[in-house]
Amino acid sequence: MEQLLHLYIYAPLLAFFVCFFIPRKKEAVISIFAIIAVAIHLAGILAFIVLWGKNNFNTIDLKHVVLFKTDGFEFFINFYFDEVTAVYACTGAIITLLVTVFSRYYMHRD
Repeated sequence: MEQLLHLYIYAPLLAFFVCFFIPRKKEAVISIFAIIAVAIHLAGILAFIVLWGKNNFNTIDLKHVVLFKTDGFEFFINFYFDEVTAVYACTGAIITLLVTVFSRYYMHRD
């Protein structure tokens, strides 16, 4: 289950970099790809929360990358997922999807 938490970061990042390889003149393709990527991200978050609920909502705390380490100090990137994180993840994904859909029509040809 912890491996699915990594997709929360890597899936939108991959979609972001793929958009660089789509020609700028294909605005409709880029916007539809962005909407699909954000919708998949939202569905992934909701699926993860359902799976997390089946595991009794246990807090997930993963040390992902150690950036700097000495004898008395360790600086690392930590993935931490609890009830508050679940609410913010859902809210953020929903708002991102709404902004992406809105910008498809509002920012047309800008």
